[in-house]
Amino acid sequence: MGELVEMLTLQDKLNQPVRKLSLGERMKAELLAALVHRPQVLFLDEPTLGLDVNAQVSVREFCGEYNQRYDATVLLTSHYMADITALCQQVLLIYQG
Repeated sequence: MGELVEMLTLQDKLNQPVRKLSLGERMKAELLAALVHRPQVLFLDEPTLGLDVNAQVSVREFCGEYNQRYDATVLLTSHYMADITALCQQVLLIYQG
């Protein structure tokens, strides 16, 4: 867990109530909770939706680092091309549904 906390830069947020965290911090905390058991496949549904630009970059960087460090497969849905270009080696486009 310590390694994930460091990767997500959540060291000073662990003891704060969730209601006092920003949306980006909550997203990181949810990622931390989901990854504690170090899954080999991540299913992320629009992980940067609603985040400010800095938080989007932070989440993208974390997902890329997690993928490389643990050789995990990341399946990602997104409307943001920045997410796709930053994280994806293969893309599947769903057209009209």
